[in-house]
Amino acid sequence: MSSRPRPGNKKPQNETRGNGENQNALLLDASGASALLGFTRQYFYQLQSSGRLGPMPMHFGRRARWSKFELIAWVKSGCPGREKWLELLKTNDVFV
Repeated sequence: MSSRPRPGNKKPQNETRGNGENQNALLLDASGASALLGFTRQYFYQLQSSGRLGPMPMHFGRRARWSKFELIAWVKSGCPGREKWLELLKTNDVFV
């Protein structure tokens, strides 16, 4: 018998992580945001509390979520501090 996978038995890829979070989510919790940026969660929170992380979280009750697109735009802009990032957002040039 062959050990090749059959076409009908293929699992969908890039749907969920091991912890059940959707990889295609537009809003990320601290774990997802830090993983996207390649930081530990502890370092991500240090950046957030010190103002060196530009994007601010959105709050849904007690849950904080960061925009995946804003985090990507922040990196493409050179990871400016929060004050500079907020100025860049006002110009609307960051998401182009």
